[in-house]
Amino acid sequence: MLGPNGSGKTTTMNMLSTLSLPTSGTVRVLGFDVQQQAREVKRLLGCVPQETALFDELTPWQTLLYHAALYGVPKHLRTQRIRAMLELVELWEQKDIRVKTFSGGMKRRLALARALLHHPRVLYLDEPTLGVDVQNRHSLYRFIRMLPQQGVTVLLTTNDLHEAELLCTRVAILDHGRVQVVDTPANLIHAQSPTQATQLTVTLDSPEKSEALVHALRQVGGLRTVDMQGASLSLLTDNGQDDLATILRLIGEQGRTVRAIQTQKADLEQVFLQVTGAVLRDEAPLK
Repeated sequence: MLGPNGSGKTTTMNMLSTLSLPTSGTVRVLGFDVQQQAREVKRLLGCVPQETALFDELTPWQTLLYHAALYGVPKHLRTQRIRAMLELVELWEQKDIRVKTFSGGMKRRLALARALLHHPRVLYLDEPTLGVDVQNRHSLYRFIRMLPQQGVTVLLTTNDLHEAELLCTRVAILDHGRVQVVDTPANLIHAQSPTQATQLTVTLDSPEKSEALVHALRQVGGLRTVDMQGASLSLLTDNGQDDLATILRLIGEQGRTVRAIQTQKADLEQVFLQVTGAVLRDEAPLK
């Protein structure tokens, strides 16, 4: 679930979690009404908030033992369940070390173990990799990808559009309290750029005597546009980088030297900006 500041992401998550009541309409989680069947909904949910809210003086083992009791995990299953969760997030060796010594990434992994302790069917993740280093981020990605295979539906909110594209099978973009678009990342990107065109920017050695080069490039079938601004050549191609060899050959034939090449494909960030606009927004509660 994506959206700019104030779009309604937190409000939506709070309603799904039974923390806020809808002012109109209904909200159901796996068929249960969040107002009429809040207890049943809570049993189905796991949550990893943006703030991990762990007790610094406890160890991972003590943390999960405490929450196992809160979640109502049967006593005869607690030891087995806690060990399984700590092994899953690769914290078994640190089970007796106080949480206050942990890095941000380790705390995120422990929060994920806590959320999965009671075997929820739906897991809410709010900015799960915020402030996490590269190694821990990829470790969290691996755990998150495993969950659907175990029958867990993951609802993720993030401002990292690459993360959404990498992890999510469906993406909803909210704005002004409404879902503006919802589809697979690939379909949303394809709708933004149906031809999967690639923008190429080629920086040459100088801006001089470029007319013959531009004319030659415009004869290449896959190139939709060819523009020259100073020493920078901008091309839009339907064939991705397949046309690049032809472009470089023609540049060489004109006796020119390439200083730099940049490529850019349509991605989820372009979709997001098209749907929500590029104007900066301050954080504000949805009214």
